[in-house]
Amino acid sequence: MKNALGKLIIFLTLSVSVLAQTQLAKYELTSNKSEVFVKEAVEITFVAEQLNHHDVMYFFLEPKASQKYKIVLLNKEAERLAYHDKKTTFTFLLFPLQSGKIKVGFDFTIKVASDEAVAQVFQGSRDNVKWIETTDAKVDLQPLTLSVKEFEQNVDFVGEFNITSSLEKSEINSYENANVKYNLNGTGYDAFNIDPIDAMDGVKVFSSINDHYNQATADGYVIHREFNYALVASKDVKIQKKEFKCYSPKNKKFYAIATQEFEVKVTKMDESTLLDKEEYPKTEDYFE
Repeated sequence: MKNALGKLIIFLTLSVSVLAQTQLAKYELTSNKSEVFVKEAVEITFVAEQLNHHDVMYFFLEPKASQKYKIVLLNKEAERLAYHDKKTTFTFLLFPLQSGKIKVGFDFTIKVASDEAVAQVFQGSRDNVKWIETTDAKVDLQPLTLSVKEFEQNVDFVGEFNITSSLEKSEINSYENANVKYNLNGTGYDAFNIDPIDAMDGVKVFSSINDHYNQATADGYVIHREFNYALVASKDVKIQKKEFKCYSPKNKKFYAIATQEFEVKVTKMDESTLLDKEEYPKTEDYFE
């Protein structure tokens, strides 16, 4: 059985030539910041607009991989301004991971196709794979340079964050769990390693982490992370307040967020009250 759900368009490179950008398109690479701290969100925008209006044009932009930064594509928007007149805007989110001067490079390719080549895609059976014959121009794009500063103090979060704390019950017996929940919300760098509860003598700690969402935006990742803990103890427990240091790029200042201190009263249960004294099955049943 044949399935015809649509048409597959594949670009076929016929030749590679480096053409002067003024012959094909004008473009601009910009960032919303030039001086930033490590792990501070940077929005990068690249706009390419067609100048040669004789053919159909497609713009492709790929960031070069580097251990000096983390970069993700936020959006690609293509506008048809007029016949054979296209404008494409790429938006990226970048986090510098090292201090110093870093260069952010991109591979920029312009694919040019004739009207006849494009028209061939829409001819023939829908089951056929059509190819657009293009001439590719790889444009030498100058990298973007950022000046990145290192923090002089330890910082747990870079961005705008807050944390809330909740305790299910403040009084339990020694055979129950003390359930504690922390909700971390904010926008910024999403790679961090924190533990709202430290190890405590005589207390068994069971934990789980849930990522409710982690969405990339121009200001950083919008984050909602939930930390769940179950504490088991035979004596009273004091859960200490814990503070985390943060830096706000929005307000250009350092600040702190903290968990709440909790005290849990634990009533020790007599084991004998939990055991059924009657045997099932009875011991003599085995010897009848």
